[in-house]
Amino acid sequence: LLSLINDVLDISKIESGKMVLTSEPFRLSVLLERAAAVIGPQCEQKAQAFEVVMPEEDEGFVGDAVRLRQLLINLLTNSVKYTRPGGHVRLEASIGADSIVAYRCVTFVVADDGIGISPQDLGPLLRQINGEGPIQGRSFALRNIHEQLCIAYGPRDIHIESRPGAGTRVFFRIPLERREPHV
Repeated sequence: LLSLINDVLDISKIESGKMVLTSEPFRLSVLLERAAAVIGPQCEQKAQAFEVVMPEEDEGFVGDAVRLRQLLINLLTNSVKYTRPGGHVRLEASIGADSIVAYRCVTFVVADDGIGISPQDLGPLLRQINGEGPIQGRSFALRNIHEQLCIAYGPRDIHIESRPGAGTRVFFRIPLERREPHV
């Protein structure tokens, strides 16, 4: 219940433009597990297969794990919503071999075999998320989280690949500072 209340408060902050990112140590595995804990029961209710693919190395990073989790949950919730019963939803994270000083690029992927997005709808959706067009519906929260991530981590596009009837794949890549969380 407390998490739900905090999420509602965060939505209010996002909508008012007062969202501020934090910078705290976190483990990538914990971030993914917490997002999965929210989405797993939703998939179960719709008899969907839910898969979480974690990197072999469980690295620690510094960043805003709460906002990253919210972004992942937002994307995963859409996957669950637009995937038929018996379908598949997948959350994946990978850590790039490339590193810049103390940073590693982490790629997050949310994929499903749902109804997909038509090409005529995909273009406007990407423009809304990337701040290039008018906002409609739930794209507002996604755009604001995206803007905050861009401020904190530099320009980042959210890429979407989709075909009607074949599902959707959303991915974004963020450079995160490596640091082991305090135990």
